[in-house]
Amino acid sequence: MIEEDIKDYRYERKFFIEELTRNEVIHIVRSHPANFREIYQERVINNVYFDSVTYINYIENVEGNGERVKYRIRWYGELFRHVEKPVLELKIKKSLLGKKRSFKLAPFTFDKNITFQTFQDVFKNSKVDKDIIVPLTLQNPSLVNQYRRRYFMSADGNYRITIDDQQTFYH
Repeated sequence: MIEEDIKDYRYERKFFIEELTRNEVIHIVRSHPANFREIYQERVINNVYFDSVTYINYIENVEGNGERVKYRIRWYGELFRHVEKPVLELKIKKSLLGKKRSFKLAPFTFDKNITFQTFQDVFKNSKVDKDIIVPLTLQNPSLVNQYRRRYFMSADGNYRITIDDQQTFYH
């Protein structure tokens, strides 16, 4: 586990809402007394998640392991394209708290012909500390997902809400 100051962590809760439409949820958020306002433009998010050959990250998540690290590459916009500004993110979880560490990666092309070696080359050609990259080179890309997101923040800046939809998953 990567040790850092606890003040860098935040509480994160996820809810799956089936009973309301997306517009109804947005209306509830916008009319909340905390005065939530949109802080970014709506955008499409793409992720490639990594895991061990025995799916340790997946197992730890399902079992509710309170302390874990998850690796992903993230970019915005179209899924299949040349990715100019990919970001490696470490999602670090400690009990009910979570945080992210982000690192710029070398550009690469994400298409149907992408290979394990492509990612290894991206890691090798990026200026990211070896203590971050070495554990990642022992993992495989395990999941690709894409979704649309809107971001809101309370007037006092203490609370954020993101609303995701149009989720698609790829093996």
